[in-house]
Amino acid sequence: VPSTRYTQFVSDALQLAEVKRNCIFTDLVEYNYFSRDEALSALKDHVKQNIVKLGPSYLMQTQGIPQGSVLSSLLCCCIYGHLEN
Repeated sequence: VPSTRYTQFVSDALQLAEVKRNCIFTDLVEYNYFSRDEALSALKDHVKQNIVKLGPSYLMQTQGIPQGSVLSSLLCCCIYGHLEN
């Protein structure tokens, strides 16, 4: 019985199985599942614990979000979306 956690893979594999023969379909993606609290904690650490190297010194960023962060554009869109409403 296919797992409900991988419904997209199962759906794709079933479609491919209609035209492919003598094949094994494997899902090589590693899925990480986080609780809401774990995700919020990681987000908080990412935003609040950013260290910036300035010359030979390392400084803790105390204001704003880390520029160039993988989350900066997402957080910016969330803020602008909130302001539009």
